[in-house]
Amino acid sequence: MKASPTQTTIIDEARRVICHRFARMLNAGSFSVRVRLAQSQHEAQMVRFYSHRNKGWRSQPDPVTDPQLVQAIAETVDMLASKEHAEQWSARRQASSDYRDIDLQFRRQKLEHRLGDQLESALAGILFRDAHAAGKDERRTIRPPSSGSVRLKRA
Repeated sequence: MKASPTQTTIIDEARRVICHRFARMLNAGSFSVRVRLAQSQHEAQMVRFYSHRNKGWRSQPDPVTDPQLVQAIAETVDMLASKEHAEQWSARRQASSDYRDIDLQFRRQKLEHRLGDQLESALAGILFRDAHAAGKDERRTIRPPSSGSVRLKRA
């Protein structure tokens, strides 16, 4: 089933918001971030972003309250949490009766060189990698030689 142009636009906007908020927190030095989906009757009503610092979780300003965008962000972070981990990040979920949290831990050594103005676009590629990019994953390029193949050295 194909998504309508409106659905695609709202999903793109959700991804943009997520990358923008994450980039702001990462550039400020917080490599642990949280997306809290405040919910009523199991449906997300508001999205709030948090960063983890020495003294605990700190709420970021400007929660997202637009119903369509809230729903798109909820679906997007649920998709990220379902992956649980990737090369540059890992995710975990926790919930109570009135909220769901998705915590993402970014690996500092994998992202430090990307901090700065271009981090938002780098996050888009890291978090929302398309199927064609999967073969470029560093973990896939480190393969032991197969036992049956012999490599000839060229002069």
